[in-house]
Amino acid sequence: RLSSGTGVGSNIELRAGSTTDNASGGKLLMSSGFSMPTSSGDVRLETANAGNNGYSGMLEFRTGTTNSGNSGAIAVSSGNAADGRGGEITVTAGTGDSGTGGNLKLTAGVTSEGYKSGGVASLSGGSGTHATGGIGGAVSIAGGAALGSIATGGAVEIKGGANSNDNGQTGGAISLKSGASSFSTSGEITFATADSGANGISGDIQVATGVSSFGDSGDVKIVSGRSAVAFAGEIEIRNGQGVSGGNINIDAGIATTNSGGAVNIKSGYGAASSSGQIFMQTSNAGTTGVSGHMNFKTGTTSNGDSGSIYLSTGNANNG
Repeated sequence: RLSSGTGVGSNIELRAGSTTDNASGGKLLMSSGFSMPTSSGDVRLETANAGNNGYSGMLEFRTGTTNSGNSGAIAVSSGNAADGRGGEITVTAGTGDSGTGGNLKLTAGVTSEGYKSGGVASLSGGSGTHATGGIGGAVSIAGGAALGSIATGGAVEIKGGANSNDNGQTGGAISLKSGASSFSTSGEITFATADSGANGISGDIQVATGVSSFGDSGDVKIVSGRSAVAFAGEIEIRNGQGVSGGNINIDAGIATTNSGGAVNIKSGYGAASSSGQIFMQTSNAGTTGVSGHMNFKTGTTSNGDSGSIYLSTGNANNG
């Protein structure tokens, strides 16, 4: 222990030996004490608290640079446990009372080599390796909680990488995919907003493609998967229950020059049997009302004929 009175505090430097031969430099090992009957000792690295007009010192862990080959890795891991749980790893920014909270930033490595990707940032839950009852660990990403009468909870933003080159290709994609099962059902994907509080409404869900300055804008596709030996999956669009029923609006795109977008409703094709049916109906009335109307009409026109309405059945061969 070194003590200082005035001026800059004394430095302590621990450095392993260097060599000019074709060999590795010396290792630096810091290890706590072993105990045969109980716990091994702790290892604690910390900077001292700041004085009245400063900030606490920084902790920096980094490997050295290299002129040829890969730079050194950094591994942070807890030990294995023979009869208990593996140790937790916690990374937490400190609490403050002025300005925004401290950031936590994890960034994979950059590469300047052509046609090579930057480093991958991977976050995964732990494996459950029991022979019959293994359960994999979950991955939870949540915005920060907020307190106060006019507070707002933290948002969660997932964004693909941008491409800022004028002659570059597309931006990074985002893929959400549930887990596969080699024997049974694959996992579900649920998109849901939380229930509202006592004096609010539940949040919206919006699925939209971006604006295009040159060319078509992106499509939105909702498709169920194929089935080799059973029914293909259904697609269901349904409103929740309320004092008044919610509307379902399907609007084709607006065109500033050419014709507006069409709305096509088509039943499924049956390769060996009948094609699917299309049912359009209003629900039955309640105890004191009437059933809903069905209204089919074309739009008005400012110059020319208005649209026609055609009702026709298909042609039949041998029937």
